[in-house]
Amino acid sequence: WLDVLAAVIISGIIIHIGWRFTWDSVKELVDTGLSPEDTEALKHIASKTDGVRNVHELRSRRMGHDILLDVHLVVSPEISVSEGHQIGMQVVKAMRDSLDNILDINFHIDAENNEIHPQTSEQLPARAEIREALLQHIDNLPSNNRLRLHYLRNRVHMELFMEIPESEALPDAHRISEELARYPWFGSLRIWHAHTEN
Repeated sequence: WLDVLAAVIISGIIIHIGWRFTWDSVKELVDTGLSPEDTEALKHIASKTDGVRNVHELRSRRMGHDILLDVHLVVSPEISVSEGHQIGMQVVKAMRDSLDNILDINFHIDAENNEIHPQTSEQLPARAEIREALLQHIDNLPSNNRLRLHYLRNRVHMELFMEIPESEALPDAHRISEELARYPWFGSLRIWHAHTEN
């Protein structure tokens, strides 16, 4: 009976090893993500990065031993594009320091939380259309003006930077805003100016 017992034990070991190899192969063929604990740990790491206001839509999947991540990072709408990208790179470094088998991290920089304010960006106008609307309400707009657009809460908020001679009157931002309010996409207008010599 000892031979039978030994055969049963050896069979059990072979079945166990075979199951492990089969399960690992299945996991490589079927997308599997990180555990909830690892996911929360990575969210915490990202949220503690300087400049990150919120972290959402963190998705993960395994490709063999490697991990692929996709994450949305909410930053201040007032910062530049390059600063937003730099914040994203800091998050990438912190996450890779935490897990050494992360192969790729695809991050999206958001100016607001899309889960709270669902985007309807496809309904908002592009820069050329906005500038054309603005020109209809500002007389003698200097050619050296700069227009900065903020797409927030499904509205377009504008900042207009211009240099004008001291002898010329400043555009009436309040009047222009009232006129632009007829556009459903209009959010706000701020005009920044610097005086130049005549």
